[in-house]
Amino acid sequence: MAFLKKEWKAIVVTLWLVIITVFLFQINGQLSDLNAKNAKIASTLDSVESVAISTDSAVMQVSQKVNEMESEVEFIVERIRRR
Repeated sequence: MAFLKKEWKAIVVTLWLVIITVFLFQINGQLSDLNAKNAKIASTLDSVESVAISTDSAVMQVSQKVNEMESEVEFIVERIRRR
């Protein structure tokens, strides 16, 4: 008991440091999991962005083809109306 009366502050500080260390290891694990999830989300976002860019390109190409066909269709409509 005499030891506890003299060294109780050191024991409390030691226990407090052990608790903080355990807490920090737990937080480190959670942060690692969050970092991995963040990397997956970033990868998915890059994939979606790539698909969106390629879709925009395809829509632009279709739009150009439709514009080219429009003049031909107008020509055909004019010829049909003349008959």
